[in-house]
Amino acid sequence: MTGPHTLAVERLPLADLRLVRTLRLRALRDAPSAFAETEADALTQPDDYWLRLATSMTGSAPNAMLVARLGEDVVGSCYALVDGNDPDVGRIGGMWVDSKHRRHGVGRALVDAVRRWTERPPRTCLRLWVPVDASEARAFYAAAGFVSTNRERPFPSDPTRSIVEMELSLTTRW
Repeated sequence: MTGPHTLAVERLPLADLRLVRTLRLRALRDAPSAFAETEADALTQPDDYWLRLATSMTGSAPNAMLVARLGEDVVGSCYALVDGNDPDVGRIGGMWVDSKHRRHGVGRALVDAVRRWTERPPRTCLRLWVPVDASEARAFYAAAGFVSTNRERPFPSDPTRSIVEMELSLTTRW
């Protein structure tokens, strides 16, 4: 049991489609420019979409949804993913920290949890995509040891914007 001021990060243990949907909608509402999906699009998804997403991130699934809790309140989440093209590479997706809790160690705790997740089985590196114009997010990842791979592509929901891939060697400590 965690206290009201104790930050804990855990893997979502069950295919809780309600929590997955609630957290995704909170993230899209709180940081709409950070995600390729829009809140309007997410609201149109049927329950089976959310159940598939929840199931793909819980139990014995190779991917994981990690949630950061401050006491009983969820204040952040992210996906820990196996790269679809290279199983030796881990990926962070859907990183979100509630705007009221940014710069208080929640993002770092989530990145640390993903790093621990990459240890079983061991992965060579951890990659993510971040909007080029998200200077605070890019600075956060750089401080965590991520560097640009110089791979850029259009932002999926807004081709006038770009995203850049960043990578962390898993021998790097921060």
